[in-house]
Amino acid sequence: MRRHLLAALLAILVFVWLQPAALWWALIVLCIALVWSAELINSALEALIDHLHPQLHPQIKHVKDMLAAMVLVFSLAALIVGLLAMYSTLD
Repeated sequence: MRRHLLAALLAILVFVWLQPAALWWALIVLCIALVWSAELINSALEALIDHLHPQLHPQIKHVKDMLAAMVLVFSLAALIVGLLAMYSTLD
């Protein structure tokens, strides 16, 4: 979560510097919220899984990997939106 906080702050600083259109601001804020929401869901479910089944199990590892992949997908989408916003601003 710390990395996502730093990435969000960096994105906001870049957006303040580039001053993109309001639509890009809305999209990046939405992306930041989605990444944070995915991270919170991931953390909550992992804590619940660890509490209910503290032993190692291949299926539980698979579930945790899918949760981490969810966060990764949202993070990559946010990165793409940020890059598109920067590209459109530099044109």
